Amino acid sequence: MKKRQRSLKKNCRRKEKFHLNIKNVGADRGYDTTPIHHGLKKLGITGYISPTQYDSAFKTTSHREFTYNSENDIYLCQNKKELAFTHLMRKGETNYKTYSAKTQDCKVCPFRVECFGKTATKRTISRPIAHELLEENMKRTKTSDYKLVQKLRRVWCEGSFGTMKIKHNLYKTYKRGIQKIHEQCLFSALALNLKRMVKVMN
Repeated sequence: MKKRQRSLKKNCRRKEKFHLNIKNVGADRGYDTTPIHHGLKKLGITGYISPTQYDSAFKTTSHREFTYNSENDIYLCQNKKELAFTHLMRKGETNYKTYSAKTQDCKVCPFRVECFGKTATKRTISRPIAHELLEENMKRTKTSDYKLVQKLRRVWCEGSFGTMKIKHNLYKTYKRGIQKIHEQCLFSALALNLKRMVKVMN
C-alpha cells in the first residue's frame, strides 16, 4: 500500500516537472484502494482500475443493506431509523467509518431479531472511508473507455514485461546485487527487441 502511494506521489512530481496533461490512467487491481482513488481525484485524473472484489468485506459490514444519505452522512435502516456516524476504525490497511443506531430505536424495532439478533442492544455497521470512489470505479468498468484503457495497459505496460518473464529468463533473478540484476533485465529486453527487429525486417 505505502509503495503504491509513493509511486502515485512520484508520478505527481513527474506531471508537474514535465507539464503532462494527464486525464486518464489505467492500473491493475493492486491500485484499487481509497487512498489511490482519492489522490487521483485531487489531481483531476480519472482512474480506470481493475476492481478488487470487496464482497467479503461488504458482507461483514453490511452497509449495503441500508440507504445512505450523503448530505447528512447517515444511514437509514428498513424501519426508517437513522444510523449516525460515531467513530473511525482501522482493520488491516483499511480505515472504516462506523455508524450506530439509537438503543431506544432498536429496542422496539419489529425487525430487531433478523437485523442483529437478541443479545446486542443496537445495530452497528461499518464501511470503508470514501467507498463511493470504489463504487464509481466499479461503474466505470462497464464502459467502453475502461475496456480501451485496460487493453492499452495490457499491451504497453504488461505485455512486454509478461513476455520477458515467460520467454526471456526474467521469471526470477539468478544473481545478487542491483548492478547484476540490471544486466539480466537488459539482456532480457535485448532478446525481446532483437526478435521484434527480425519480425519487422521480415
